[in-house]
Amino acid sequence: GKAIGSWYMTSGSDRMLVIHNTSAKENTVTVTFDVTKPVAILGTVTLDHDILTLAGNSSVVFKL
Repeated sequence: GKAIGSWYMTSGSDRMLVIHNTSAKENTVTVTFDVTKPVAILGTVTLDHDILTLAGNSSVVFKL
């Protein structure tokens, strides 16, 4: 299976979505939120429409 971890972080009205690829291999996930505003990227992360591709051991944080 995919080694993807994700969760929400909230502070007041601010919401963040955190996604981690804990595998050494590239993984993809389908995102159903408006995630056009990454606020932090570790590693290599690309977004093509609703397909998020994370290189091995990469992470991204989106402001929702």
